[in-house]
Amino acid sequence: MTNPNRSTNWLAPSEAAFTRFEKRLMEHWDEVETIFSNLVQDLYENLPDFGQTVSIDGKIIETYAVKKPSDWKPTAKQLKDGRTDIDAKYTVKTRPLKNGTIKNYHFYGFRIHLLCDCQYELPITFKVTPANQSEQKVAKTMLSELPINVIERMKNFLADAGYDDTALHELLKSKSVLPFIDKRNTWKNPNQTRQYKDMDLIYDQKGRVFYVNDKGESVELKYAGYDRTTDSQRYTFHPKYHDKRVFRMKCSEDLRIFTPVARTSKKYKRIY
Repeated sequence: MTNPNRSTNWLAPSEAAFTRFEKRLMEHWDEVETIFSNLVQDLYENLPDFGQTVSIDGKIIETYAVKKPSDWKPTAKQLKDGRTDIDAKYTVKTRPLKNGTIKNYHFYGFRIHLLCDCQYELPITFKVTPANQSEQKVAKTMLSELPINVIERMKNFLADAGYDDTALHELLKSKSVLPFIDKRNTWKNPNQTRQYKDMDLIYDQKGRVFYVNDKGESVELKYAGYDRTTDSQRYTFHPKYHDKRVFRMKCSEDLRIFTPVARTSKKYKRIY
């Protein structure tokens, strides 16, 4: 029976023990990565639906090291003792507040980029970079480095607005993966609409499509599915208008707005 009055601090290893363990572990990092890769491969072999719907995100890991000047050069002793951080970088993240303003948050350290299976909530691959590395750029690199069997299994790719990038949409399209990436507001006026080609159709950043009638009134159209043969979204009038015309919006008009699964559809909202 444990004595309740006895200190249990001795149960936890000392800081020096943790440091020694970390150094030894880093000497075998290649083996650690091999173990991780083998475990992920086992999941793909034993779970037929593993990796079908994936999600990616980045997480800042701040360092305890003091930020060094750009021209600083560590000595051999500083490198050997492991207390000097020469790889950390500085970055700024902006976050919208409820009052409509933007606040900047400053970080110094690293960023871990993690691609996970959404159903089982287990990792597929990861990459650790300095904090200033772009999430969009690293995501494209990670996708390009994935094994063929992983890409072939992948159906849906989920990410927040930080990954909203035309080049990433193009890469996913080339690999036949459906994008479910939250949309950034990049137009000067959030309520702005744009005309589609020379037709009586306009659309907004949210992916809503409207028909402009002879009176100049905007009638919101109903999404009617994706046309694979023309790579376009189909839209029709609501039955109450008694108009059976079908309009097609080419996804190439703007890949970030016109995704194969329309942003306004129930399927998009269900998966995302």
